[in-house]
Amino acid sequence: MELKHHTLVSIPGRGTITGHDRWILIDSQGSSVLGFDMFCDALIRAKSAKSTIDAYCNHLAKFIDYLTEVSLVAPSFGIHHVSGIFLSDIISSYPEFLTGGINNNSELISKVAENLGRQPLASRSLTPHLAAVNRYLELSENFYSRLVELQNNGEDLGLISEQALFPSLLQKAELHQREKIAINQKSVLAGVICGGAKLKRIVTLKAPRKNQTNGKNIKAFPDEHFLHFIENGFTNYRDKAFYCLIGAAGIRISEAKNIIFADLNTETSEVYIVDPKDRSVSDYNNYLTVQEKDALSFKCRDTVRTLFIEPWGTMFWHYLSLYLKHEYVPTDKHPFVFQKIHADYLTEPLIEADDKSLRDTFKAALKRCNLSMEYSVHSLRHMYGVYLRNYYPNETGGYGLSDTTIKSLMGHRELSSTQQYAIPNIDLMKARQKLSLLMMTSPSQVKLQVTADSLRTQLKLVESRIKQDVEESQLKLLK
Repeated sequence: MELKHHTLVSIPGRGTITGHDRWILIDSQGSSVLGFDMFCDALIRAKSAKSTIDAYCNHLAKFIDYLTEVSLVAPSFGIHHVSGIFLSDIISSYPEFLTGGINNNSELISKVAENLGRQPLASRSLTPHLAAVNRYLELSENFYSRLVELQNNGEDLGLISEQALFPSLLQKAELHQREKIAINQKSVLAGVICGGAKLKRIVTLKAPRKNQTNGKNIKAFPDEHFLHFIENGFTNYRDKAFYCLIGAAGIRISEAKNIIFADLNTETSEVYIVDPKDRSVSDYNNYLTVQEKDALSFKCRDTVRTLFIEPWGTMFWHYLSLYLKHEYVPTDKHPFVFQKIHADYLTEPLIEADDKSLRDTFKAALKRCNLSMEYSVHSLRHMYGVYLRNYYPNETGGYGLSDTTIKSLMGHRELSSTQQYAIPNIDLMKARQKLSLLMMTSPSQVKLQVTADSLRTQLKLVESRIKQDVEESQLKLLK
């Protein structure tokens, strides 16, 4: 079997102490991978069939080779600090890596597949691969639990207690050769990353669903009903502001939950979407640990800037002010804008709310407004994308923004994700009608006069600020 970073060696039973046939995995330094040895031993102790041991060991070797290649490719994608959430992502991406190969939605995973020369795997062949990896992950969690128990009893575990699940992924600086050897020998499977989430919270791999289409089947929320939905679907100002923000700025629900007061610029009426990893714990009033901060859900974005669709943007600021005046409970514990408003959880940030409860709130609002239950919170983001792609006035005097502009504003990794918002045969007359209808649907309490020219001016301002941010980032890199 061809591996890029490891050599898989079969040892006949007569050459082993136990008399059982076994496999060993040798890394590029010539050392055996101790975690792999433990896995093989566990299969032998479980009296697994020889064919099972052979297949599982081969599948696991490929998985470990995949992780090693990820660790080498990641820096070229700007990922230099590997946290628990990244490890979770790359493990979770393994099924798609196996079935998609270089045709993966993730550029990083596609590059890994290209470098390893891995061809897509047929869906029917996926189950044994995932079964082997899941067996390994389960073993690693059990091993870590025993480590914790020993450490709690005062045992000195040395390096083994300090290392993460896959040390090659997590080394932040070049180590001395003796340190590398010590790590390879003593560290195997600690199920936390720098004290973060345990592996049992990370992932159990499952085969991708056959009808999975990367969100293309998610229907865009009908923009003509958005105003009625916000005003009449929700029963409190917090939810009106929260879901209005998602629709008006096209952000993800996780991005909305993460917003702190420093992200609100009332002077320019902007809301910034900032990666939690770019903040310090002091930005959160030390409410979160480093591990909790880095574990906050966040996907790639090219810019912190947002472009509001009007009059929805003004609606957001209107409902936000009512929420802060009537429902928000002032606290110095944390700076998150959106709080739970239940009497038993006052001041707790919405990041601690169960996602299911937020989905249930959204579904209840749909029901109140007699709208189809097939829409989801993510449908608001699709509504935003469709509107920008087809109806937002552009600088040429026409309608619809470029894919690259929308990609930047929405934080897409691939242009294909943006192109799905294009509606065929949109003529100028239809686009003007859509814009004029939106302009006439401002809520009665929001006084707003918006024209196509004012929206074009707003777009130019956001684009110039994005350009300035990019130039400043490049200058910092040069220094």
